[in-house]
Amino acid sequence: MGTPHWQNRPVPQRKWFDPAQPQTLQAATLFCYLNAALAVFYLLVLRSASSLVLLVLLALAGAAYGIANERRWAWRAAIGLSGI
Repeated sequence: MGTPHWQNRPVPQRKWFDPAQPQTLQAATLFCYLNAALAVFYLLVLRSASSLVLLVLLALAGAAYGIANERRWAWRAAIGLSGI
């Protein structure tokens, strides 16, 4: 006998954005994704694959994903990368 049709299924463990977080962390997640998207745009327009830009792109996207999944290292990384 399986689970009844009215019961919820398991929720995925990972998420790209968490609306249950405080507004400050939601904004930080969105701004990290925005900065990563702007870095992609910068790479496409100028057609220069600077290793620093690629590193910041990957790190910001990883930090945003980490913030959404409530990883403490992620917001520290986002703060550090925001100065670059």
